[in-house]
Amino acid sequence: MNSTFGPVGATNGPVGIAAAGLLTNRLFALPATKQMILDRERSLLTSVWNEAAMQAEINRIETLLQPIIDPVQGLGWHNNLNGMRNFVSTRRATLLAALDAGPTWPDPPKTYPCLDIIAEVTGTFSTTYGTIGNNNPLGTGTGTFSITMGGQTTVLTPVHASAGPDPDNQGGAPRSAIQVFGQRASDNHIVILVITVPTNRFSARSMDLGFFDGNGYVVDYNPATNTSAIVGFMLGTATLTQASSNANAAVVGSFTSHVDMQGMP
Repeated sequence: MNSTFGPVGATNGPVGIAAAGLLTNRLFALPATKQMILDRERSLLTSVWNEAAMQAEINRIETLLQPIIDPVQGLGWHNNLNGMRNFVSTRRATLLAALDAGPTWPDPPKTYPCLDIIAEVTGTFSTTYGTIGNNNPLGTGTGTFSITMGGQTTVLTPVHASAGPDPDNQGGAPRSAIQVFGQRASDNHIVILVITVPTNRFSARSMDLGFFDGNGYVVDYNPATNTSAIVGFMLGTATLTQASSNANAAVVGSFTSHVDMQGMP
C-alpha cells in the first residue's frame, strides 16, 4: 500500500505521482506545472479524501454482504474489507510523506506506435448493393482510382466497384462494404480498396475513415502469383452520395485518404 500503482498492498513503485501518460509525463517534467500538480494533490487530500465517509461506506457494504458465505473463501472476505479499511486510514499519511519528500517519476514516457504514410488514394465508385461475391468482380461497376506512392501518381484503369454485406465481418453488428478494383498497367497488379461501415449507418453521407466511423484498407494483388500484400490502412474521408443496403440499390460516392502503416516511433 506504499505504491501509487498496483493493487492494494503493493509495496513497490513511485508514491504520490502517476505520470505514465505522455501528457502527464511532460507536465510533471516542467517545474511550473509539476508544482501545480503537487499543489492540486494536497488540495484534493483536504477537500475530497474523507476517511470517515469511506469507512462508513465500507461498513455499509459489509452489512449488506454479512449473510453471504463465499463457497471458496467462506467468511475470508472480511479480511479483504479490513485491508481496505487499513488502506483508507493510512493513505493520507503515506501521500503527505511522499509530497513532503518531493515525489519523483523515474520512468521515461512509453513509446507509442507511429504511422507512416505509405500512399495516398483518391477516386470515385458507382455500383449496386449486392454485387460483392460476383464471380467476376472486375466486371461490376465503374469508377476512377489514383494512387500516389514514392511521389509518383498512377492512374489505375480500368476501374470496377462492388458493394454489399461485408464478407469479412466476424460476427457482431452487420457491416456493409464497398470494394474498388483498379489495374496498374506497369505490372498488371490489381489494387483493391475496401471501405466498411456498420450497415445501420450505410446511407448517403460523408464519413471519416479511420477507427470509429468507417474503416478502410488497400491491398496490392498480383494475379501472376495469386498473392496479395497489404499496402496500408486508410485515414481519410469517403462521401456516399447514394447508398442503401436494399438489394440492387445504387451505391455511388468518392474517397480521398492517406494509406498508413505502423512505422518507427
